[in-house]
Amino acid sequence: MVHLRGRVRCDDAGGVLAVRWITQAAGESCGEETAFTVDADPSIAPALTEFATEELPNLQGPARCVRPQIRAVESHKVANKVSTKAGRPDVWVPDSTLWLRRANAETAAVPSDGTSIASSPIVLASTEKAASEAGWPERNPTWSELLSGSGIAGTAEPSGDMAAVLALMGIDKLAWNDTERTKAMQLLTKNTFGAKDDPYRHLPDGGADPIVASFPSSEQAVFHHNESNEA
Repeated sequence: MVHLRGRVRCDDAGGVLAVRWITQAAGESCGEETAFTVDADPSIAPALTEFATEELPNLQGPARCVRPQIRAVESHKVANKVSTKAGRPDVWVPDSTLWLRRANAETAAVPSDGTSIASSPIVLASTEKAASEAGWPERNPTWSELLSGSGIAGTAEPSGDMAAVLALMGIDKLAWNDTERTKAMQLLTKNTFGAKDDPYRHLPDGGADPIVASFPSSEQAVFHHNESNEA
């Protein structure tokens, strides 16, 4: 799987909900540990789990007294449940601060913005065949070349996938003329699939319809997919 940044780069980081009290509650002596739940987007959860397991015990000060329980939960699922107290996590790390704004519109218990802990550009994940037809690896094709090439582009439903939302926002801000911009958006949204779907199953030979050759994704998610398939 090739990830091509082209001319669209939308860096956005997950925000953290309610973390200040954690360091305040934990004492220097660690006489009492502070346990809490962390609902993190699946694209971020592995890194947080690694940090909590390998790095956190070696820290000095109040931070070494906390015991986070990392749970991989899709951002749209947490956004739907934080408006009620039932099932609300102590800490929320979505894949984009846009989810915080959406949840804030439902309840003031969620801030409209959060502390950035990481960032990953939005890229166009593409098959090697589609990328090579557009000139890769000799050069890095633009999104417009990939979207107008022979490979069919697609995207997850923007209502539940932040990579799709950020990709469309990025295309809207590019220095293209109105015709190019409209064409790019139409090509990208012509073939949509469920936000809960595994997007890689919609690639050729993946077995799911619609079949696409490229789709928006965070660069980190593509790296994770490639590493998992190489293992």
